[in-house]
Order: sequence, then structure tokens, then C-alpha cells
Amino acid sequence: FANYCMMPATRVVINSIEEYRKTVASLSGTPVFAYFTATLNGDGTNWCPDCVDSKPAMDNVFGSVSDDINLLQVHVGLRDAWKTEKNDFRTESSLKIQSIPTLIEVGTAKRLVGDQCAKEDIVEMLIL
Repeated sequence: FANYCMMPATRVVINSIEEYRKTVASLSGTPVFAYFTATLNGDGTNWCPDCVDSKPAMDNVFGSVSDDINLLQVHVGLRDAWKTEKNDFRTESSLKIQSIPTLIEVGTAKRLVGDQCAKEDIVEMLIL
């Protein structure tokens, strides 16, 4: 997600469950993939080691998808906010995100979790 304006697909960064719902509703009828990842710390570091590990694969695959695929980068919160069972992304009935990183195709059962997101070939199989 390093260089949004250079990427061919529609990219949206999401920072709340409300923003997620609104964006998904606005993209109805088109393929939407949501990548749930950690919100960066104030100093720009990532508190989630698995999210750090998955970033290269996500950047490579997402940089090569077609224009008709919509990609959402969803920040689930800082560490303390994510770790609570009441986190909005954990409790949202349509999501039930239990670990990060997680990549889903919105509206389907297709889902990659944890270290699967760091494997470029597996990410490609889901998206391409």
C-alpha cells in the first residue's frame, strides 16, 4: 500500500467500522477485497509482526490487480484497542475478524488469515 496513486486498482484506507460499512455499500456490485491490518503507532511503526511480514506480499499482489477490483486496507486499531474482545471488527457479524492480518473477499467465505497473507502465491490465488 506504499504508493496509492501508482496502483491500478481502487484503493481505500479505512479506519473505523462505520467507514468500512459505508465504503462497502458504495462499492456494491463490484469485487471488493478487504485487508485487515494493524493501525500504525504514532511513530509510524507497526506493532503487529505478522502484519509486517505480510506487507511485501500484499504490496506486490495488490500492485498488479486490475482496475475492476476494489481493495480496502482496514486498520483495526492500535494494539490495546485490537486486543479487546469488544473491538468493532471482532464483533461485526459480517466479519468476525479474530486475527490480523486477515484478507477477505467481501460477501463471500473466502479468507486468508495470519501467515497465509505473507505468501504471495496464496494471496494471488484468492484475488486474481
